[in-house]
Amino acid sequence: MNTIPKFVYITILFISLLLVVTGAVRKPECRQNSDCPPYFCIKPTVPKCIKFKCLCK
Repeated sequence: MNTIPKFVYITILFISLLLVVTGAVRKPECRQNSDCPPYFCIKPTVPKCIKFKCLCK
């Protein structure tokens, strides 16, 4: 009888931690195009520094 609330509690805790971790992924800050890491974008696009954030263009 106690296992169902414990399972629900652990599930909610795990999902909230997962959301916090994935929300922490941010775009790197930059001042010029060379500040953007080359692995930031998939191959057809190139990382560019736009408004002090690295974006794929």
